[in-house]
Order: sequence, then structure tokens, then C-alpha cells
Amino acid sequence: MSNLLETASIATSLTRKATSPVFRKSSVSVIFHNHYEEKIYTSGSPITGEVVITPVRDTRFENVEVSFIGLSRTKIIATQVPQRSSHVFLKLTMPISDSKYPMPRIFEQGRTYSIPFHFVVPSQLTLSACKHASDNVYVQDYHMRMPPTMGTWSRDDLSPETAQVEYFVRARVLGEADTGRRPEKIFEAQKPLLVLPPSPEDAPFNITSKDMHYTMSKTKSIKKNMFSHKLGRFTATASQPSAIHIGADTRSASGTAVTLQLGFEPAASDIAPPTVKAVSAKLVSSTWYGVTPAKNLPDMGSRPDFAIEPPRLAYKAGISLFNTEVNQVTWRLQGATPRRDSGYSTDHEGSDSSSGKKSKKKSAKGDKISHSATLYIPFDVSAKQKVLLPTFHSCLVSRVYALHLNLTVGSANTTVSLVVPVQVAVEPSEELIGDEDEVAENIEQYLTPRVLRVPDQEPVRHVLPGYA
Repeated sequence: MSNLLETASIATSLTRKATSPVFRKSSVSVIFHNHYEEKIYTSGSPITGEVVITPVRDTRFENVEVSFIGLSRTKIIATQVPQRSSHVFLKLTMPISDSKYPMPRIFEQGRTYSIPFHFVVPSQLTLSACKHASDNVYVQDYHMRMPPTMGTWSRDDLSPETAQVEYFVRARVLGEADTGRRPEKIFEAQKPLLVLPPSPEDAPFNITSKDMHYTMSKTKSIKKNMFSHKLGRFTATASQPSAIHIGADTRSASGTAVTLQLGFEPAASDIAPPTVKAVSAKLVSSTWYGVTPAKNLPDMGSRPDFAIEPPRLAYKAGISLFNTEVNQVTWRLQGATPRRDSGYSTDHEGSDSSSGKKSKKKSAKGDKISHSATLYIPFDVSAKQKVLLPTFHSCLVSRVYALHLNLTVGSANTTVSLVVPVQVAVEPSEELIGDEDEVAENIEQYLTPRVLRVPDQEPVRHVLPGYA
């Protein structure tokens, strides 16, 4: 019984010590103003708030550092020893005037101190964000763009746990620095926020046969059944669709369309084009990441040799779009150009003689005819259950999208598969558009207008490679 009383007494004593001011850690917190958990910040959005410090004992300090930070983290566990990497691509530190500090610089026990802060989300990164070597000049241009938050949304953003992009405001109370050393970190706190910068629609990629991750055109032989002779060659060629535009709240997405140019070269002139029975599609996101800076765009070109280059992994996730029957495809006959052979006379093509039949067969093979058709496929992407992040490329992490199309053709149900790149862009928020309009109005007060009226004609888009 005495042992039980002694144990209870020790537990009570430890509890009192744990709750006493001596054992409690000093409190420092970051508080946002006009903020809620799902609030999304974009370029030009203000980030305001205060750092609240409540020390439990007198604490001498040198200064307080409040920073707005953008950070990417990656981890590769495919190797024997897991590799980790991080990259601070954005760091804005707010200057704090001496008048905000107590004199002398001692946070006194029991008092609460508040230091306000104000940041504005930038639209572009500084040159110091990307200083590594790259294979092409445009790679750095992509890396200078603000990437979106990845991995911390309340809904699935199709990203792995091994790659993240974070934004947060961090507050540090720093002590005096010894000679040649960094200042001592006394207190620290940080608070994350969601950032989704506007993302423009770029010109379509010039996809070539060297770009192994995409298949813009596919040709297959068509048969009546598995054991029959070939009826001809069927070709499907896709044009890169215009971008999918998502709203600034990530909960809406615009529709787009892909155009397919179909072709059929029959084995004989009397063979009709096959029936395109059905088409299905899914949108596949690829999150590329590595522990070293990317020297090129990971989805372009040939597949890298990991024995020479550091590994870059791709995490893929798909969203089913549709699986529908094709009502009707209107085929057009392309110019028949019979090729005459001096050994056979066209006068006998219609005769029933053996020579006539042979002549007809030879002429049928000599006729170079083809059929063509256009298939226009509009589609929508639901953004209610998933967060569609924009297409982006940063030093450690990239996000790209591809449209995987499957056509079912002919009585043998031949499958023709295409993989077409598609961009996801972010429309600027109404708040940002309003700011731009206000800036434009102010500029007009100082600049003489060079265009007296808006031209009536539509902009020519076919100059961009890939669009139909």
C-alpha cells in the first residue's frame, strides 16, 4: 500500500512540474489575418498576419526573422540507400524595424509580444532560384515560374508522398551569433498555406519520333478476322488539344477537344474503309521527380540511361474520361491514280477471260487509293474529386499530362492507341484581373495609344505547331 501511495505521490509531483512555467516551452505562433484552412493564394495575393511570442522566462535575443518560403522536397527509395533532397526556391524575408523590438532586447516572462508581417505572392522567381546547368535555355525559363502547392491539398492532387511542394511563413527568434557561426535558433514556428499561381497556356510541343513518351500517330494492319488476309493499313494521327483551364478555386475545369485525322490504305481498290466502333480516353498525370536538378524537360526526348544520369522517377495517376461508341465516320476517297503496266491492256479489264481477270487483279493492285476522315472528340474533366494541378517544371519536380486514346476499329476489334500531350493551365483570379485592369488604366494616362480600335479579325492560331 505504501508503494502505491509513493508512486502516486511521484506522479503528482511530475504532473505539477510539467505544468509549471519552468517546464513549459516558450510559445511562438504564426497567425494569418483574413485566412481560412482552404484559402488559396495566387500571384499578387497579400499574406498578412502577426507573429505572437509569449516567453515563459526572460529570453535575450538578437532579432526575429519572418520569412515567406517556397520549398520542394523529394525522396527516392528505389535505391539501396534512400536519397532525399530539398530546394528552397523562394525566400522573402520581411525587414523588421528596431521600434518593433523591446529595449533592451529581452522578451520578458509572462508578457505577449506581437510582430506584424506582410508579404505579396510573387509571379516569378528570382535568378537565384535556378543556377544549375541545363541542356536547353528554355529549361531555366520553366524553372523560373512559380510552382503550385503539391501534396498538402485536402483533395487528391495525384501526387506521390515522395515529392512535395510547400509554401509557408516561418518565424524564428535568433540569439547572438558567435564569430564564424550562424545565429542560435531560440524559438521557431511556421504555418503552411496553399499557393496556386496563374499558369499560362504555352505553344504546343513539337513532338517528334525522338520523344518516346508520346505517340501522336499510329498505323496498324486491319483484318476481317484473325486468320484472314490484310484488308489494308489504318492510320490515326492526333493534334495536340488546347489546354484544359482550371479555375483559381481548383473546383472547375474547362472542356477541350482532340482532333484525329484517320486514314485507310486498302489492299485493293474494292475494299471499303473499316468501321470505327468506339473510342475511350483517360487523362494520365505524370509527376516527375529526382534528387538532383533536372537538366531538361523529363517528358521530352528519349528515356534516360540511369547508369549515366541520376534517376528521375515518374508517378502516374489516371482519370477516366469516357468510353463511347462512334456513331458514324464519314470517309472521303482520296484521288485514285491507276498505274498502267505495258504488259496489260485496259481494254481487257472487264473481260471474263483468264487474261482479263489477271489484268483486273494487276490493275487493282496498281491503283493507289486511300480514304481519309476527321474525328472530332470533345471531352470534359471533372475537378470535383481531384485537384488538377497546372503543368509545371521546377528544378526537382515536374507535372505533365497526357491523353491516352484507344480506338476500336474493324470487325476484328483492332485497337489503335495514341498518347497525346495536353496542358493544364490556371486562369488568373478575378482579384488579379482587377489589379491588372487598374494598372492598365494608370498606364494609359501616360502612354499615347498606338491602336485606335480593336481589329475585327480573329487571331490566326494555325501558326502554332500541333493545333488543328
